[in-house]
Amino acid sequence: MTKVILASTLLMGYCSDSNENSLHLTDNEQLYHNASDFNDYWYAGEAEITSYELVQARYGEKRNGQAVLIFVTEDFLPDLQVKDESSSGEGISVLKLNYTKKFYTGIYPYSMMSSVFTPVKNEDYPSTLKVSTSSQEWCGHTYLQVNHENEAYRVTGHSYFESEADQETIIVPVEPNIEYDPPVTGPAEVEEPEPNMVWTIVAGGDANLDGAKHEKSRADRAGFNYAGVWYRQNSYRTCVGKYDSNTDALEDLWEVKETLNKTSYIVRLDQWCPDPEYDGERGIYICN
Repeated sequence: MTKVILASTLLMGYCSDSNENSLHLTDNEQLYHNASDFNDYWYAGEAEITSYELVQARYGEKRNGQAVLIFVTEDFLPDLQVKDESSSGEGISVLKLNYTKKFYTGIYPYSMMSSVFTPVKNEDYPSTLKVSTSSQEWCGHTYLQVNHENEAYRVTGHSYFESEADQETIIVPVEPNIEYDPPVTGPAEVEEPEPNMVWTIVAGGDANLDGAKHEKSRADRAGFNYAGVWYRQNSYRTCVGKYDSNTDALEDLWEVKETLNKTSYIVRLDQWCPDPEYDGERGIYICN
């Protein structure tokens, strides 16, 4: 994307009255060396707009068009993940990006837009809370939304096209225990495993138990041993395998990724879910 207009970055009123300001940062929320400069720039009830000349690859050719980036701060309800229009006092300050792209392929137009909502106070909210993207063209339109929930991301998609259709999935964060130990090149002492130390592969996360049991059934049909459901951090996690070491789990990880879920990862159970309780009625383990 080649910048064609950095043209005295425009500031203008955006989606609110000029007298309606977003939440202001306190002294202990400084993001830059001079927090007052940040406040003066981003909390003046105006938006920053920058236009670009767009070169977009589509159908094997480069298409010319225009892209616009619009940055603005606004109050945002972190639970509902929508703009706080009622001034409820429960909103947080986010920096919102609206990114639009428009171009033609032959005779018909494409119109795309992405919105990103990132909290300003990243000490309390270190992750972007919401991303939504839509695309419209003469064949049909698609919509994708990503919401941060319970330390994971829920992804919801809707599309005119059969291969995409309606989709929903949970992307769980990568645990720190999956680091691969480099192969030993010389004689080395082998550490004895700690008592009750078991490793497993987390092959999915669902918002409801039915979804997790469906994933467990897939794992059973694929021939994976010890498939089970673990309820952790408000998500039903499908786990497969019991291994004495991280290295043993790595031998099966790639097959699990290819067969069940490409985002599968390894955890050490006694750290990931210490002292779990078994719910016999639902057939799941509950992490406390």
